[in-house]
Formats: sequence, C-alpha cells, structure tokens
Amino acid sequence: LPKDEIYHLLEQEHPADIADIIEDLSQEDALLFIDCIPGDLIADVISELEPSVREDLINEMDVRLLAYILHEVPSDDAVDIFSELEDNEKKLEILKKLPNEDSLWLQELILHKEDTAGGIMAKEIVSLPAEVSVDKAIEFIRRMKDEIEDLYNIFVISKDRKLIGYVNLVELVTSDPGRKLGEIMNENVISVYSDTDQEEVANIARKYDLVSIPVVDKEGRLEGRITIDDIMDVMEEEQ
Repeated sequence: LPKDEIYHLLEQEHPADIADIIEDLSQEDALLFIDCIPGDLIADVISELEPSVREDLINEMDVRLLAYILHEVPSDDAVDIFSELEDNEKKLEILKKLPNEDSLWLQELILHKEDTAGGIMAKEIVSLPAEVSVDKAIEFIRRMKDEIEDLYNIFVISKDRKLIGYVNLVELVTSDPGRKLGEIMNENVISVYSDTDQEEVANIARKYDLVSIPVVDKEGRLEGRITIDDIMDVMEEEQ
C-alpha cells in the first residue's frame, strides 16, 4: 500500500494494536512502518511497545523524532525511553532539542534508580495550595486536561510544597464551589519516598487499594506520582 493509504488506515487503530503489528516486523520493516504512523499517534505507539523491541528501534531512530516522542509521552515513559538509548552523544543532542522544562525534569528523573519510586514516577501532577477554592481548582484542571492523563486525585500542598492532603475528583466536583481545598481534603494521605523500592510501592498499593500514590522527598515535598498502570507493571515484573 502507498504510504498515505497506510497513514489513513492507522488513524483508525488503537496505539496498542499498531504496536502489535510493529512487534511482528523485522527491524528494517518496523522502521519503515513507523514512518507511516500519524504524528499524533507515534508517541503512544512507542510507549506501547515491548521494552526489548522498543530499545532496538529507538537506537536507530532520528534525533528529531525521538525528541518529539519524549516531549509527547508521560514523563515516566520518557525516562524509560531515554534510558534505553545507548549513544551518549545522541542523548545530548536530544536534550538540546527538548524544551528547557522537559530537559530539566528528564535529567532530574534519570538520577533515580530504575527500580525505585523515583524511577517509575511521573512528574505530571495536579498540586494546589489548601487556600484554593473548589471552583478555581476545577478551572485549573480544565486548563491542564491535555497535559495530564489518568487524573484521580488533586494533591494539596503547603507553601513550601509539602504534601498535606488530597482531594479525589468525586469529592471535588460534588463540593460547594466556594469551599477551600483545605476544608474538604483528606489528610490521611499515603505516600512513598522517591527511594522506596518499587516492590514496596506495589505492596502499599495492593494493601490500601490505591490507584495513585504520591511520591515525596525526605522533607515531605511532593515530587511526582505513580499511577495504577505503572503499579500493575511492577506487580507483573515482580511476579
């Protein structure tokens, strides 16, 4: 099929299904196939690939395309992809092509050990001060809807970014618009340190039936969150 026909056919497919197709191809054919994937799908497709397949492919991919993918995928996936690159010069080129904010958090996250909470956490979170009202919080979430996937909780922080509570989405949308987050938040928040082993993270999630776990530093400052999809990946890996 011509490239444009493949392009239009793939527009209708789920990224996971496209990833399955790629995994059945030779590396050479897979790279040609990737070139036919619509731009708004490519990042999700790369995230869905089995790590062993993805690692072989990304090490052959163009720096510009990799920079685009790293900008589009969630930060925890970006760290995994970036860590799989073997060429340090290529890594430096990618960091230069990324927006400064992306480059900074990527360099920060890769410092964490791969099998710790810091190594699997995502930086995309909604964290707001306790003084913010419910209606302002909902307005903020609307503005952030394209940047944050799988939003379960709003984390409430102090002026020095220490985690002091959380508000789940149901509580937020059913509360009086004028109430403050500090008035409706749950202070019994379960968190993990960034150096907590990933197996312990999975055990905590299983024990308390959590779909999202905030990650804090030793001073209690909020650093990121771990969502249920990554928790399930850890459980599968440990088994």
